[in-house]
Amino acid sequence: MKKAKKYLGILCGAAIMCSILVPSCAVAQPTKETPRETEDKIATEEIQPRWEECTECTDGKVYKTKTVYTGWIRVRTNPCIHGGEEHGDLDHREERKRIETYQCVNCKQGYDKTYTEARVWCEFFNDYVNAID
Repeated sequence: MKKAKKYLGILCGAAIMCSILVPSCAVAQPTKETPRETEDKIATEEIQPRWEECTECTDGKVYKTKTVYTGWIRVRTNPCIHGGEEHGDLDHREERKRIETYQCVNCKQGYDKTYTEARVWCEFFNDYVNAID
């Protein structure tokens, strides 16, 4: 019985060593892409360009050059919808503008895009919560 336990222990130890060594020595073989996978990659690159083309010179690429944020302004106050309505707590909606400036690297023509961002201060939680329109 002692010999069987000894051999079983040696066998288990050898199995553990093999399981440790094999993955570290294994080399992954490169796989060939199917034509469909190649088409999918090309289509994705065509759909999602990394830049816009200039409408003025039609020769340049337009990149975002800067982003500016205005200050937060309280635009509306409503009764709390997060559990504080029976205590008379309020939700304060705040908004700010994000102005992104884009410019063509060729002709230097540029334009701005303006976005409105919102947040809500909840008196009940004493914290900002998700803005719900």
